[in-house]
Amino acid sequence: MVEPKSRDEIYWFPMYVSYRRELSVKQILDDKNIENFVPMRTVYKREAKKVVRREEPAIHNLIFVYSSINTLSDLKMHQAGCAPMQYMTAKSHDREKPSRIIIVEESKMQQFKKAMGVLDEDNRREFMAWDQKIFGKEGRRIRFVRGDFEGIEGTIKRVKKNRSLIITLKDVGVLVITINNASDIEFLD
Repeated sequence: MVEPKSRDEIYWFPMYVSYRRELSVKQILDDKNIENFVPMRTVYKREAKKVVRREEPAIHNLIFVYSSINTLSDLKMHQAGCAPMQYMTAKSHDREKPSRIIIVEESKMQQFKKAMGVLDEDNRREFMAWDQKIFGKEGRRIRFVRGDFEGIEGTIKRVKKNRSLIITLKDVGVLVITINNASDIEFLD
């Protein structure tokens, strides 16, 4: 678990954005040169007798922002389009302690971004909310060595009766990538 050392330190913050305004907030952050990430997916929709390919957010109302608490607070107060952003928080198990702002580790975020950037024609990738339980003990560390997801690392676990690589973003969600062929992976430990 990552704890902010100061309000000026830069971290990856997963943030809620109300009313599916994640793309408009992304545009504001891009204009201000603040690094951010909205996981996207390709969807095909039938419109006027033809199929149209579109990119849309894979996880609605969620944006990851690489910034400091001070910068984000300033944006939320002075930039009208950023007002709907809210920190994701996790409740403490100790009733005496307040909720904490969730921070995603840099290494996990890089693997997540890399995995979400792959064109997933076979629908092998699925993002599951944190409250959806993936039972069983944590598996061994693995890496894809060939195929579309080559270079992506995570842990192996059985999800919905399939062997899968999972990337866990604690208190945010779990990215599950189904392993089709055992020769596509190697064990790291």
